[in-house]
Amino acid sequence: RADKHIFKPLAKHTKEPIKTLDAKFLLYNKNVPGIVITDGKRNLRVVYYNPISDQLQDVADIHLATRGFQLENAAHDLTAMTIATQDGSMHILMPLDEQLFRKLFALQAALSAFDPTNNAGLNPRALRTIRGTPIKKKNIADGDLIFKFCSLSYDSQREIAESLGTTPGKLLKDIAYIQSNIRHKFY
Repeated sequence: RADKHIFKPLAKHTKEPIKTLDAKFLLYNKNVPGIVITDGKRNLRVVYYNPISDQLQDVADIHLATRGFQLENAAHDLTAMTIATQDGSMHILMPLDEQLFRKLFALQAALSAFDPTNNAGLNPRALRTIRGTPIKKKNIADGDLIFKFCSLSYDSQREIAESLGTTPGKLLKDIAYIQSNIRHKFY
């Protein structure tokens, strides 16, 4: 009969229980469905359903250092998401291709080493490390830190770029690409 329904768990996060506050779907990696989860410890996690093992597998996580999340997918686009918080901040989460992510993650590490206390005396790497779990998948680049590269002097940009084996122009081009994707998906 059409009026009968069944409730059956699809998958379980077996590594540890997650006290979920909000969850939304997000497509990444060629339309693989992921789930973005926020928890009471101010963490944001991305997991995906593995149909072979019937489990949720961790993909990425970040500590947002604020309470009260509201997740919303971009209009007509499940590959990007905005995250609003109680303190009035807005965050954007969108997947990047592997090569660009690796470049930006290396830039993030270089910027942290260049000025390790550039965020009100807080180390940006320690600030964004997920809390309350031994399982950490640091696969989210911190845009706040990466975009600070644009405001550095040319000499500082050159010094950081050379340490990464590239040029300031190439890094600025990658950052401009991210900014144009944000405008395209959200405006």
